[in-house]
Formats: sequence, structure tokens, C-alpha cells
Amino acid sequence: MDKAQLLEQVVISLMEDAEKTSASAQAARQESIDAPGAMQSHSDTTKSQQDWLAQALAASSAETREKIQRIQQLDFSPSHEEVREGSIVSLREEGRDQETYFLLSAGSGIKVSDGSRQIVVTTPSSPIGVAVLGKTAGDRCEVRAPRGVRHVAIEAVE
Repeated sequence: MDKAQLLEQVVISLMEDAEKTSASAQAARQESIDAPGAMQSHSDTTKSQQDWLAQALAASSAETREKIQRIQQLDFSPSHEEVREGSIVSLREEGRDQETYFLLSAGSGIKVSDGSRQIVVTTPSSPIGVAVLGKTAGDRCEVRAPRGVRHVAIEAVE
């Protein structure tokens, strides 16, 4: 399976999330409309809270859609030895199984499969992304994560 097919799996998952978030925004907007106003209840803040929630959910959905457009424009045709956005990176920490990551600016945590392995999407700004950007296969690096520092070797860059 190639990167374009993996990206399509990520996009489908992101679109599902955007649709759910958009539906939640519409529901919160309706709750805001139906909630008692200031003239009906001086101490009930449901209307303003639901309105704020609707706006935040709508903004989140729009942001996800923008990120989808951005990652769909990635060019996978040239092969790069250095890790960059759009790279698939296989890492190994001593005593652990190999982990494979797809560096994308959206979809962190989404898991996709190429048939033989599970690949986890991570962003370039994540601890793993920061540690591996610009590196090549064979390099060793430190991943500074909230649970501590991990020493990993880059086994492959696709």
C-alpha cells in the first residue's frame, strides 16, 4: 500500500470527526436557541454557554477541514532520505518492538494499516516528530515525552 492510500484512510477518519463535530455544533446551536434568555431567567447561563460551545465546535470542525485540505496537497512523488512531513518513519527502542509513524500536520493518534503493519499518525510538533524531523535512517535520537526521555533508532524512512 502506498502513502496516498494511507493518507486516504487518515482523511476518511478526519472527515468522520469533522462531521460529528459539525453535528454537535448544530445541536448546541439549537440548544442555545431553545434555552431561556436573560429576560426569562436572570441566573440561567445555559443560552450563553451553549452558544459558546456551538461556536467552538463549529470552529474545530472548520479547522479540521482546513487541515484535511493541507495534507491532501502533500507531494509524495519525490523520495526523501530525511524525515519530513509526509514521511513514514520506523523507530525502534532497545528491548521493544518496532513502531511506525506517519508524520502529518493533522490526525495525530489515528491508526492506519498498510496490510502488514499498524502505522500511527503523529504531527511534526509532537515529541516524536520534533525528535525525528531532518534525521535519516540509521540515526539515533532522543524523544522527550511527558513520560520521560526515550532513546530510539530510526530504522527506515519512506
